[in-house]
Amino acid sequence: MGLSPSTLFHFTSKTGLKGILRDNFKIKYCLENINHNKRNLEIAIPMVSFCDIKISEITDHIEKYGSYGIGLSKEWAHEKGLNPLLYLTAKSDFSDSLISSIREFAKQDSFDVEKRWDLTNILRYMKVN
Repeated sequence: MGLSPSTLFHFTSKTGLKGILRDNFKIKYCLENINHNKRNLEIAIPMVSFCDIKISEITDHIEKYGSYGIGLSKEWAHEKGLNPLLYLTAKSDFSDSLISSIREFAKQDSFDVEKRWDLTNILRYMKVN
C-alpha cells in the first residue's frame, strides 16, 4: 500500500446512510467555521464531503460525522471528478496566504458569479485544523 489510502470515505448517521442508499449522495449546505490565527470565517458551502484517511485514523471522523461510513475507490472518485478534502495546518504560510487571499476577495464590491463560484469551490475542499 502507498502513502495514502486507495479509498475515499463519507461518514454519516444511520438516517443519512439510509438517505444515501435511497436517493444517492445529495449536496447540502454545510456551515464551515474556518478558525485561522484568531480570525474566524463562517461560510455555508455546498458539498458532499469525502476524506482519504487511513482506517486507523477514523475515530475523530466517526465522532464528528456519524458511525456509518461508505468507502469508494479513488478510481471511482477520479472518474466522477471528485477530490478529497485538503487539510491545512492553521499556522502554516500556505494557509496564511490562502485565507488572506480569500478574505481580500470576499471584501470586493464587485460581484463576479464565476469568481465567487471558484472561491466556493476552493473553500468546499479545504479544512483548517
